[in-house]
Amino acid sequence: MAIEEINMRGGIPAPSTGGNVRPILMVSCDAFANMQRAGGHLINDLHVPAIVGPNTSQDTIDLTTRLSAQAGVALVSPSAVASAIVDLADNDLTWLMVPPTCSARRSCWTRSASSSSKSKRPGR
Repeated sequence: MAIEEINMRGGIPAPSTGGNVRPILMVSCDAFANMQRAGGHLINDLHVPAIVGPNTSQDTIDLTTRLSAQAGVALVSPSAVASAIVDLADNDLTWLMVPPTCSARRSCWTRSASSSSKSKRPGR
């Protein structure tokens, strides 16, 4: 539904460097059996600019460190919560939609808010 709404309004605005307005397209992969294979297909074969998922923290860390960060692909996890995700060397391409878990939540939020990876804070 959101995809249809965005496309009815013209799609994604053109990049500031020039180019055309682009529609959004959703491609679904069954990553249950092999997350790296599904991620590799989306990144290397289909050349997607962004992935929503994976759902687990470990899969998010693995996909970021093995594929998406190196390829420059944005990764948005709807449910990963590991505090280690905040510190990944990913050029601010891995986003969390929920707060990371920390034994000392205040220090975790301080780290994520003060780092250059403001995109990893929930709500961003």
